[in-house]
Amino acid sequence: MSLTKACALFRMSRSVYGYRFVARDALALLARIKAIAATRVHYGYRRVHVMLQRDGWKDHHKRVYRLYRAEGLSLRQKRPKRNKSARLAVMSENIRYGALSMSAGEQLAN
Repeated sequence: MSLTKACALFRMSRSVYGYRFVARDALALLARIKAIAATRVHYGYRRVHVMLQRDGWKDHHKRVYRLYRAEGLSLRQKRPKRNKSARLAVMSENIRYGALSMSAGEQLAN
C-alpha cells in the first residue's frame, strides 16, 4: 500500500506522517529566565519574555510563564488601595447606619 493511500485511509495528511517532535531543553531557557529575574527583580514574566525575545529566544510566552511560575519567581499580587474617604465614620459603638436602621413606616412618619 502506498503512503498516500495509507494516509487517506486514516484521514491524515502526508506531512503529519513525516513529522517528528523534537523536545527542546528547558534548562538553558530556565537558567536565562532566572538570570533576568535576579538582575531585574520587579520584572514579571511578560517583561522577562520581551527580554528573552531581544536575546534571540523564540519561545512562546506561555512556556515562559509556566517555567517562571514553576520556579516561584512570580511577583506578589498587589491589592488595590481602599479609598479612606468612602468609609463611614463611627460616631459611637454600634451606631454607624443611623438613618438606614429606621423602617419604612418610621421614615414616612418623620
